[in-house]
Amino acid sequence: MQEQYGFREVANMLELYVRAKDRSTLINTLSEDYQVHVFSAEEDRTLKKNKKIIVHEACPYEQLFDLYSCSHFVLNSAPMIKNGLHERLLLALAAGCTVVTNDTYFMQNQFPKSPS
Repeated sequence: MQEQYGFREVANMLELYVRAKDRSTLINTLSEDYQVHVFSAEEDRTLKKNKKIIVHEACPYEQLFDLYSCSHFVLNSAPMIKNGLHERLLLALAAGCTVVTNDTYFMQNQFPKSPS
C-alpha cells in the first residue's frame, strides 16, 4: 500500500533535502582547497568518502564558543532562513571567527558589502 503524506510532511522532507544538499555542496566545494572539519549529529556518508573532510560528532552548545574561537571559519548553511539568521552566526562572530554563509535578503541588509 502506498503511504500518503500531508502538505506539512512533504514540506518538512523537502526542507531537509534542500538543507542537506546545500550543506554537502558547500563542504565538498571547500574541501577542494582546504581540510574541513564537520561537527554534526547527522550522518552523511558522502562526506566520509572525502579524505579532506573530517567528520566529528556534534559539539554541545556550551562548547561551541571555545570551538569557534580556535576555528579559521564557520560555515553557516541555512538556505531556508531568508529573513533572519541562525544563532551560530552570532556566536561565531562573538568568538572572533569568520563566518561563511548563504547570501540572503536579511544578510545583505544587516551586513552590507563595503565599497571596494
